[in-house]
Amino acid sequence: MWEFITGLISGTISGTGMGGGTILILVLSIFLGVEQHKAQATNLVFFIPTSIAAIIVSIKSKLIEWKIGMTLALSGIIGAIIGANISAKLEVNELKRYFGIFLMIIAIYETYSIIKEYKKTKNTDNIKEKNKVGGRKNEICKRSINRFSSSYGCLHDVFRRNVKQEKNDETSKKMGT
Repeated sequence: MWEFITGLISGTISGTGMGGGTILILVLSIFLGVEQHKAQATNLVFFIPTSIAAIIVSIKSKLIEWKIGMTLALSGIIGAIIGANISAKLEVNELKRYFGIFLMIIAIYETYSIIKEYKKTKNTDNIKEKNKVGGRKNEICKRSINRFSSSYGCLHDVFRRNVKQEKNDETSKKMGT
């Protein structure tokens, strides 16, 4: 049941183009106990059909910049091969740490975007425009807070687990096991 709910929420967010896979990986690894490598690989299986569905809707809405999209797709295939090989060689804790750092970078960027948007709206005299941008600002703010809290939670979990593992390793060495 949780897998269905997770897929539904992640698919909805993916359909908007805002990183549903990131949420899927967090839920799989933190809440459902799926090992990080497997969570990230499972995300790839999830990504294919959800992307196709979102692409169909985007084609109908004429929202795709085909020249840019095809260039990104071709270079992305090369990058995916490189990234999959790197990921396969990393230890689980390293992979989790890098994923957490990636989420923190996103959170910092989103926070920067909020500040930039706020400064822009602060200088606007038109009340209607302020309300319109203010609504967008609130949306960006909520998204950034969600990503930041997810990033923090992931990093906290990774570092907490690493410290516990190191203490267990030290205890085992002292006991001679």
